[in-house]
Amino acid sequence: AAAAATTSSNISKSGTSSDEERGGGGGGYTVIINLQVRSLGVSVVSYHHRPEGLLLQHNHHSRGGEMSDNYRKLLIGLRNHTKEQLDRRFKLITHLEQGPFLMRGALKAAVGANVPVVMGKAVSQRYFFGKDYMEVDVEVDTSIIAKGILKIASMFISSVVVDMVWVLEGKNVQELPEKAMCAVRLGNMDLSKAREIRLEDDDSNAAIPSPMSSSPPSSSSSSSIAERAEDASAKATLAAAAAKSAAERAKMEAAIEGIKYASIDDNDEVDDGVDDGC
Repeated sequence: AAAAATTSSNISKSGTSSDEERGGGGGGYTVIINLQVRSLGVSVVSYHHRPEGLLLQHNHHSRGGEMSDNYRKLLIGLRNHTKEQLDRRFKLITHLEQGPFLMRGALKAAVGANVPVVMGKAVSQRYFFGKDYMEVDVEVDTSIIAKGILKIASMFISSVVVDMVWVLEGKNVQELPEKAMCAVRLGNMDLSKAREIRLEDDDSNAAIPSPMSSSPPSSSSSSSIAERAEDASAKATLAAAAAKSAAERAKMEAAIEGIKYASIDDNDEVDDGVDDGC
């Protein structure tokens, strides 16, 4: 958007008050989620478009679905929130549909199974608002735990399938019940197809190095020490998660064996020579 008025280093706004009230209007409204993963050298961007914009729809054939007046006001009012308020609004629910056992254990230990996480408390986020769009940039690598999980995921990225659902946290009765704002399934990604994007005449938007780049960006010795410390912490966290997952799995298998043997021991009619399916 042209002539964007920046109110904060982490919040950018454009458009007029009438655009704000209209919420995109007939041109639709788009929510953009930009997951920036610098350790892998990629950004994963998803676009979620509502053709009817944020106007109330009473037509049951509306492709965007029905929207309550309270939810519409919540979405439009986000542009008037402070950075701190926005950081406490956006929640992410992840579901690993397909992936290695180690990654499942790490995710469960880090955030729990299908548990909503308030992202602004865990990672750095930036926000951009226009008359017909809202963008949330998530700097995933600012979380040591997330960075460690991503390192594991990168080894199996072509076989990982994950669902991500974004929810706006309700702060009062009018904003309840909570509902999904947008969702996306990412699966079988090929990072080798990621393209380097650089904005011309804008040094502040230096390109993120390609994931296939042979020469890593230069860094000072102090930053290298910090990175090694982060890596060690991430590895320790993941090792603990793997150990916990292995222990839980062993406990479950032992419980299953106990149930099986108890079924046989408690059944006086079981004949050693006959398989009764116990």
